[in-house]
Amino acid sequence: MRIISGKYKGRVIKTIAASSTRPTTDRVREAMASSIISYVGDMLGVSVFDAFAGSGAIGFEMLSRGASHVTFVEANRRALAIIESNATVLDIPQDMISFYGEDVCALARRNTSLRGGPFGLIILDPPYACSGESVCRLLEDLSMGGNLGEDALIVYEHGNNTFSFDDSRLAEGPRASACTGRFDVVLNKRYGITEIDYISYQEEDRR
Repeated sequence: MRIISGKYKGRVIKTIAASSTRPTTDRVREAMASSIISYVGDMLGVSVFDAFAGSGAIGFEMLSRGASHVTFVEANRRALAIIESNATVLDIPQDMISFYGEDVCALARRNTSLRGGPFGLIILDPPYACSGESVCRLLEDLSMGGNLGEDALIVYEHGNNTFSFDDSRLAEGPRASACTGRFDVVLNKRYGITEIDYISYQEEDRR
């Protein structure tokens, strides 16, 4: 897999077998990066939280485009080792990256300040089987821990037949409906079976 644009454009990074993680396709990754840049303006000074990092491709793409820091969270130890190897190959300065080798939901649930936070961009690419309740709980816990910056952009990749912030499926459960006051969808895109919600976060509940 190659970095699409920016400082590391064309550089090759390793990936892990798809049976272990679900890598975002190059087409979707490029479209996602373009939408993020269109919304944010540029990545300069933006700290990124890559919550289900896989090989780290999206986080490295953001670093290539100017992000100041990326915090990678990946519970799969083999995948985490590949992220660390990719960071070494790309010669990323150590003060620009952080790693957590554990379940991101458990990490956020501790309500602690995470390295690199508060974050201006949060990448959520969980397994498609991940419930809407779990996604909302994760965002709430990140907020309670002071890890979401004001006006943070959350990019949530999911299957087009699973929970979405963009429609009536918000009523999936009590945790899901509790998210709506501070999390607004600003853009929704579909690519085959993949759907991406771009969500703006505000600290104050606007319901």
